[in-house]
Amino acid sequence: MQSKKHANWTHLLLLVLCCSLSACRPETQTTIPDPTPAQVVEIITPIATVEQIRTPTIEIEGTSTSLPEVVTTLEPTLTRLQRDQRIQQLMQGDPNCRLPCWWGIEPGTTTWVDAEKYLLQMGFNPSFTRQSEDLIHHEVNFNLDSMSETTINSVGFKEKEGQVTSINVQAASGRDPEQILVLWNHFSPEKILQQYGKPSRIWVQSTTYGRGDFVAYHLWSFYDSQGFLIIYTGIIARKEIYTICPSFTQLDKHTDINIVLSSPDESIPLESLSGLYDWVSKPFIKSIEEATSYDIDSFYKAYLEKGSSFCFETPSEIWSASMVDP
Repeated sequence: MQSKKHANWTHLLLLVLCCSLSACRPETQTTIPDPTPAQVVEIITPIATVEQIRTPTIEIEGTSTSLPEVVTTLEPTLTRLQRDQRIQQLMQGDPNCRLPCWWGIEPGTTTWVDAEKYLLQMGFNPSFTRQSEDLIHHEVNFNLDSMSETTINSVGFKEKEGQVTSINVQAASGRDPEQILVLWNHFSPEKILQQYGKPSRIWVQSTTYGRGDFVAYHLWSFYDSQGFLIIYTGIIARKEIYTICPSFTQLDKHTDINIVLSSPDESIPLESLSGLYDWVSKPFIKSIEEATSYDIDSFYKAYLEKGSSFCFETPSEIWSASMVDP
């Protein structure tokens, strides 16, 4: 009887042990086959990092550099003296870079990335102003160290969708016009006529207002099909007949030069791109035929014939306030 009871207890213990072992087996099987969510994240994360590195790049001296780094880390390759010498060389003209090309930068063709790279290597640090959602204005000042502080030489670039669309170059002589005219001699009216031929339009702008015995004039010379406009500004004596001599030989009679450059395919007129043609200035602007006895053909021929000694006249009465259309 006692041995039977002992056998029953033994059987019961074996049964409990087996159940315990069988209950552990499913837990062991469920932890082996599949990786945990944490393991999956560890595998995916490096892939996301690689995609993040694949930003737009440009090539500089055989190395691939992300675009933001190029803008901030590119070092100038010219000293200030070398830069000034390079500017003087560029201002003498380049047969491979005729207007509207400026320093190798062509509106409608050159990207701003390439233009900025060149300017940075020259030692410039372009400023910028966002003028609209898709239009950015960049500007650099290229005064030579030898020039007075009152002199201004600047070039502005309009960027749209990553491309340079127009360029506006300006010079103001301040108290030292000789420095400006020496630097800009290649762009004098007579040199431009010789190099680019007859203008498509010529405008004259003046007024009876001025300081003392002098008033200002502006001579607008358009080359619409070639994509550029040059505005020459000077000082003339306030007399019954204004005598305008736009040649650069009269150093004390000139103050400003403004060059507007655009792609010949640009739909915006050159005068609008100049920033000098608005409701204030428009009434004081007349065609060469309205302002003088010349038309474009005779003006062009007379200027080429007389060269730097060429002058033309316009009556002061047509520039008076009473003669300006409202």
